Amino acid sequence: MIAVLFWLVALAIPFVSIPTATAILLSSVPFGSLAMLPPEALGGLTILPYTVFALLFVMRMLLSSRVRMVMLDLACRPLAFGFYTLFLVYAGFAAFIMPRLFHGQIMIFPVRGLVHDTAPLRFTNSNVSQLGYLLITSGLLYSYAALAALQDMRQALVKGLLIGAGAVALTGTVDFVLGGVGLGNLLEPFRTASYSLLTEVEYGGARRTIGLMPEASTFAQIGVPYLAALYLLQPFVQSSRIKNYYCRPLILLLFFLIFTARSSTGYLGLGMVTALIGASWFLDLLEKKGVSVSTSTMIEVSFVVLGVVLIITLILTNEKFIDSITKTIDYFVFQKSSSGSFKERSMWNTVSFNAMLKSYGLGLGPGSTRTSSWPVALLAAGGVIGGTFFAIFITTTFAISRGPLELRPFVRRLKLIVATNLATYSLVAVGVDYGAFAGIVLGTIVGLRYTRTAPRTTSVMVPVWMAPRVTDARRSL
Repeated sequence: MIAVLFWLVALAIPFVSIPTATAILLSSVPFGSLAMLPPEALGGLTILPYTVFALLFVMRMLLSSRVRMVMLDLACRPLAFGFYTLFLVYAGFAAFIMPRLFHGQIMIFPVRGLVHDTAPLRFTNSNVSQLGYLLITSGLLYSYAALAALQDMRQALVKGLLIGAGAVALTGTVDFVLGGVGLGNLLEPFRTASYSLLTEVEYGGARRTIGLMPEASTFAQIGVPYLAALYLLQPFVQSSRIKNYYCRPLILLLFFLIFTARSSTGYLGLGMVTALIGASWFLDLLEKKGVSVSTSTMIEVSFVVLGVVLIITLILTNEKFIDSITKTIDYFVFQKSSSGSFKERSMWNTVSFNAMLKSYGLGLGPGSTRTSSWPVALLAAGGVIGGTFFAIFITTTFAISRGPLELRPFVRRLKLIVATNLATYSLVAVGVDYGAFAGIVLGTIVGLRYTRTAPRTTSVMVPVWMAPRVTDARRSL
């Protein structure tokens, strides 16, 4: 029944405006344990909501000759997606050729099935599905780059990220409350994925918050970039009421939910976001030369002071509170390397990396071996060749600053946001696909660099109701 409602939303993708479609895409990310189709009908494969939404959105973009022309142009530019396109071509080649070339010669941990024992490398459905996920995310990457080059996508992206952050907070809060009172089974209709779901894991007598994701670490991972977006994009929120009564309370709520996930990934992400907030305050003081501080900064400092006062009050009135925090951080950060899950995941990475070396550095193709680290998955799938292409793309994306000067502050903040996403994703990813969030944001970053140089065509070869509403390159969203 729940899946039917999501299919109804999916069918709206071709009809709604680009900002609305963006909000739908970014709001679907936290539903990471909901299967859109029965997994048993697909041989155990789980199709998530954002995968369906992204596929329909990319198909909509490809129906526009104008967007298609810009996508093709950017795909061939060395400083845009040229090297990424080479990576994608090589990944597709490796997915179908390498498992057959090294069939039975290399031991790996299968992506699906038993994950405690190694097995000989062979071509499986996982090679096709993982390559498919990567292609869909790549479609989002190209699509949002083309849209950003054709029109002003800043407010569409800001609103989408704010709504997406609200969805993460909502799912986390519902899980925290229902799970805390023993009614977590009410969320079972949202948990229909075929893979293992760690929904009732506790530590120190407290249940770990997982939202509607498969486990606590993945919930923490998706929460961190949305938390960073909430803070860093506040200067671009046009409504002061939304900024004061939505963004800032939501920052505190997300911070709390990520902390209660009790995940080393979450703690790393919270540390990164805290550092970004501190740096932002420091730069604000420097810009004002210590004479005056912006009202925005004063409000943020007030929220932090309030939080500190609440924590101190809890410490003074409840000794178990500080003991719980100390033990949690000690276990999930300082003693993480001694845990069973860490050793198992480290073994996945070690075996996958060694398997890549045994392939003479050629790689095994997407979906060939299980990892728990995105960089390792990237190397295992694409080898030295594919890894080099992707590294060049990421380096140029972050290093190059071009395009209109008025867009650069926005682009710099997007880079910080996607950096937190990739950093935390590097600790939990089992495959080479980097997700819809990074695809949308990275695509926008690249597209904004070419916003004045995109080729312009006049025909939109789709019905009016299917057109992605980019016929006027000057029109603001």
